[in-house]
Amino acid sequence: NGYVFNFDTLLIPYLPYFSNCHTFDSYIPIWLLVEGKECELPDTYNKTWYRYKYPALLDQDHVKFTGPFDFFGEPIADWCYRTLTCDYEEDLTSTDNVNRWYEVSTGSTLFSLLRYPMNYSYYTGREGGSHIADVDAGGGNAVYIYAADSGDNFIPVVVDHSIGDLIPKCTTQCYARAYTFSIKYYQVD
Repeated sequence: NGYVFNFDTLLIPYLPYFSNCHTFDSYIPIWLLVEGKECELPDTYNKTWYRYKYPALLDQDHVKFTGPFDFFGEPIADWCYRTLTCDYEEDLTSTDNVNRWYEVSTGSTLFSLLRYPMNYSYYTGREGGSHIADVDAGGGNAVYIYAADSGDNFIPVVVDHSIGDLIPKCTTQCYARAYTFSIKYYQVD
């Protein structure tokens, strides 16, 4: 017989599935996606919107915290709206044994984002440098710590395929031309 492995968790600093994108190529680092110089404010608000007085990414001196009980308060924080152009890398002419990421149904979780930022030493699990020790768990140790603390530390990225569901007989080999990836958050401090 053979070995049996249960591999269901992988800690990576980039978005899975999204690749072959202009500007990024094969990997889209999450920090660069939301903090890159290409970030801009959306143009969907009235021109007098208070947020237009500031750039999309603020320096620390311009951030204004608004608490949950600050009624009618207007927070001022980073805002990153951007559009990416990507091409499918998968062979779209063939089917696969399981549904591919763009064929999963509404409500399916593609992956999860970690609620907290992570520095390099915590990500690698190597506090003292780049050496590898016998007990080196890598960043997986951080995942186990956060999971033991609370399942809420992982924010699921869920598929909404409801528009595609309206197309008759569109279950496999139906490819969207545009995707919206939205991260909305409230920073406590």
